[in-house]
Amino acid sequence: MKTVLKLIFLGDVLLFIWGFYTQNTMPNRGALILGSAVSIMTFIILPLFLYVRYKDKKLSEYLFPKDDPRKK
Repeated sequence: MKTVLKLIFLGDVLLFIWGFYTQNTMPNRGALILGSAVSIMTFIILPLFLYVRYKDKKLSEYLFPKDDPRKK
């Protein structure tokens, strides 16, 4: 899964570079390419990264306990 995530990220970085290059020559097409790169980053790469990163972690260790001693 990590290699798939790295490959998708590399492809997205290349898409960003291509979008910035294309934006100088064809502004409408460049904006479309940059928008799709941002969408891929937001809706595909970020959730996959969060899944891989927190797959085997106990998230309850990072939360405050219900009987918080700071409350009075």
